Amino acid sequence: MTRPGSEGFPERLAACLHNAGISQAALARAAKTSHVNVLRWLREEVEPKISSVEKLAVVLKVGAGYLAYGEAI
Repeated sequence: MTRPGSEGFPERLAACLHNAGISQAALARAAKTSHVNVLRWLREEVEPKISSVEKLAVVLKVGAGYLAYGEAI
């Protein structure tokens, strides 16, 4: 079980996707990246560059600091 606040980037990304009600493919298109990148981030295979996190945050309407590090800004 994951403790509140202990989730990593993949968990925050998945939660934001769910809350926004959009698909991985739609997120990839809107953030101008590939669906494969989104899948690899969700599987924690690679970490996104901060420039990608910033684009994802804009699309998901969350703070980049929260998405990247779990920081409430």
